[in-house]
Amino acid sequence: GVSLRRLRPPHAIPNRGGHRAGFQADSRAVGRGFGRPLALALRRVAATSVNDRPTNWRERLAVTHPPSRTRVALIEAKLRQRT
Repeated sequence: GVSLRRLRPPHAIPNRGGHRAGFQADSRAVGRGFGRPLALALRRVAATSVNDRPTNWRERLAVTHPPSRTRVALIEAKLRQRT
């Protein structure tokens, strides 16, 4: 039989591309010296949102940005690599 996990709605593909673009933009911000302010802003967003991780497939389809906490962790890792 066909595994339902492998079937992706057409909306999910652009979201994955959007997440990759978001991570790339964060990386460019770090490279241009804006990593710390961006991480601070994302920490504030994470602190004010109840949960920015989708909990079901409908929410996953609607998400346009990676989770704030994930972005902060990756930005901070890039900042550590630079020093």
